[in-house]
Amino acid sequence: PEASKLRYKLLLPEIPLQEGDQEMLILGFDPGAEEKDGVAQAKDDENKAPTWKEIVISKVHSSVTVFNWIPHGRRLYRSMVFCSKSQLALHNLPLDSPDAQKVRGAGGVFGSMRTEEGSLCIHRSNKALGICEQYVSPRLLRGVLPSALMEAYSFWEGEDGLIRGVPNNEQSLYFAKNLEVVPDGSSPPKFTVRRLSGKFPKPQGEFQGLRRPEATVAAKKPAAFREADVLQLMELGFSHGACRLALEKSHGDSAAAAGWLFDENNTMAILGADAQSTPRSMSVDGDDDLQ
Repeated sequence: PEASKLRYKLLLPEIPLQEGDQEMLILGFDPGAEEKDGVAQAKDDENKAPTWKEIVISKVHSSVTVFNWIPHGRRLYRSMVFCSKSQLALHNLPLDSPDAQKVRGAGGVFGSMRTEEGSLCIHRSNKALGICEQYVSPRLLRGVLPSALMEAYSFWEGEDGLIRGVPNNEQSLYFAKNLEVVPDGSSPPKFTVRRLSGKFPKPQGEFQGLRRPEATVAAKKPAAFREADVLQLMELGFSHGACRLALEKSHGDSAAAAGWLFDENNTMAILGADAQSTPRSMSVDGDDDLQ
């Protein structure tokens, strides 16, 4: 109706749907400000930001589901805000909203907008799995995974594209097993949730708090080593500066320095040493004959 029309246009798929298709995906961009006499009017809530919306129309369930696209760490995540059949939604949506009152059985707010906020990405290096993982906040999986799982698990997305769920309480009767969430690559994406019998290897070590780099805390005396050790490590294909850094980190132990150079977690430090490397102008303690 004219009084309730959308203030933005909808974008339909470029490729027409086929007879056997079960879903249709429509995109919309809500700028959050209305124009009156050619002048943009201020939003009611200044904390609201322009929002991309994904509208999924299901032929199988005869339902309409709306997701907001939430930017986080230069990526977009889907967060459910409305469903015309709330019993099918994977998230608990409010049933007393004005939009929910218009459609029997609906829940949520169709025009809900995302909040203007920054993003903080939490990464961890899981050496046991051999990958880097990023923490995925429950608000970024709202309506994508069941709310019951998001309340009982912490989810981490690995470099391999899998999302792993670690139980918050390993003594729980129903939620003590690890989960593995596998996307199927479709659009909109669908996920398969697997419950695993074993436990994921946990990252080693403890959080020591935020600290300044060692160079700014105290000037440490570099470890003494010979230039012959540096030249020997350079035969592995690394630069002079990287080999010196490896020996410093390993307190002059050549074998440990070789292992440090081949550790993927030290790649950024090695690249930094390569950029600052000046092989012939550096002096080395303990072997003046080789300078």
